[in-house]
Amino acid sequence: MQEAPPVAVPVTTDVLRNLFFSEDKPKALKPVDVSILAYLVLRRTEDHEIFDSFLTIAQRVCSDRQTVARSLQRLEKLKWISVGGRGRGRTKGISINVEELPAAQPVRAKITQEAKVLAFRYEKALQKHFSRHRFPKNWLIRQVPSAQRILTNCGQDLTLAARMVSHALSTPPYKARAARSLYHLLTVWPGIKRTYQEKVKDIQAATELPPQKGDETNEQCNAAA
Repeated sequence: MQEAPPVAVPVTTDVLRNLFFSEDKPKALKPVDVSILAYLVLRRTEDHEIFDSFLTIAQRVCSDRQTVARSLQRLEKLKWISVGGRGRGRTKGISINVEELPAAQPVRAKITQEAKVLAFRYEKALQKHFSRHRFPKNWLIRQVPSAQRILTNCGQDLTLAARMVSHALSTPPYKARAARSLYHLLTVWPGIKRTYQEKVKDIQAATELPPQKGDETNEQCNAAA
């Protein structure tokens, strides 16, 4: 008789919410890792070990045994799970270390003054460069969480964040999205970051003065000496 999955309880729901909504998950984490963690949470492995085979887990998360094995290795390295054993050739026991999982702290709980300033500057930029003077009710307030995410991506550097937002507003591939809201700007953030860095490199290269003729002569004399 197949074991029925346990009914989700508030504690399980909280763990899953923290898992999915956390913005502090490692960048190396893969979708299959999150799926397996969710499966383990639903199996209540914070309370006890389970001895589901890798093949069983693979079937549950629509993957394959090798992918599951690699995923469990990553999760164990992060100390998010513990993998024991029953001896050679036997199924390993798996448990989840809930206290090690990233906690989902709402963005609104960590809003800084700099985020409010960035959102205000963004609104002013739309008014100046896009002649946008009418905004929905509470529109500016809703920009602040995304402004905080942008600041986090910029290492809390307000000047850098403002320059990157300005770059997005003036760059054709991102201009339309960036003009809608900071949330829509974040959806194309990797491209904005890449093109901004390329722009900075081009400016730096253009401002580097080539050696003067007299300097070249001096270098040749020094080399001859």
